[in-house]
Amino acid sequence: DLAFECLCALCLKMSGAYEAYASCADDDGGIDIYGRISIGKPIETIDAKLLETNILSGKKVLLLGQAKKYDKMKIGRPEIQSFLEAVNMCINQYEGNPLPPSHRVPMEYYRKNELFIPVFMTASDFSNKAEAAALSRNLVTVMGRQIAEFLCSRNIGFIKEDGEYRFSKEIFHEWLMKESDGVKRKY
Repeated sequence: DLAFECLCALCLKMSGAYEAYASCADDDGGIDIYGRISIGKPIETIDAKLLETNILSGKKVLLLGQAKKYDKMKIGRPEIQSFLEAVNMCINQYEGNPLPPSHRVPMEYYRKNELFIPVFMTASDFSNKAEAAALSRNLVTVMGRQIAEFLCSRNIGFIKEDGEYRFSKEIFHEWLMKESDGVKRKY
C-alpha cells in the first residue's frame, strides 16, 4: 500500500531522520523506504570541549526500510529474511544482477557496503520467530500499535469535540495526502 509507505517514511522523518523517501513503486527491489538519520546529536548538558571529541556527531547513516500494511496477519520470519536479502542486494548495489529493480534506491544515494540501519514497519505485529530473527540481525521492528501511539502523541488525525479527543479518518487522510508529497520518490 503506497499510502502506508508514505506514512512510514513520514514517521521516520518525525522521529529524527534527516530525510526519508517512499519508493511508491512495485519494482523497488524490496526496499520501500530509504533515507538518512543523523547520529550523535549534540546534547546541551555535555561540555562543548567533550563534544568536539565525538567522532559520530553529525554523521548521517543510511536507512533502508520495508513497509507492510497487513491487517491481521503477523509478520513472520520469512518476511524478515526476505527483507534482509533485499537489503543485502541493495547495499551491494545489485552487483551481478542482470535485471536489477527499476525503482530502486538511486545508485548515487549511497556507497557500496555503507553502514546502514534496516527498519521493518508494519500495520500489524511480528511473530516471536520474526522478532528473534530481527534481533539477531540488528533489524529495527516497528509494529502498528507503535505507529498509532506515535501519531497519537503528536495529535495527528485527532479532533477535539466537547473537551474530548477523537480520531478522525478524514483529518488523518487530509494530513497524510498533504505531507506525502514531501516523501514520495519522483521517478
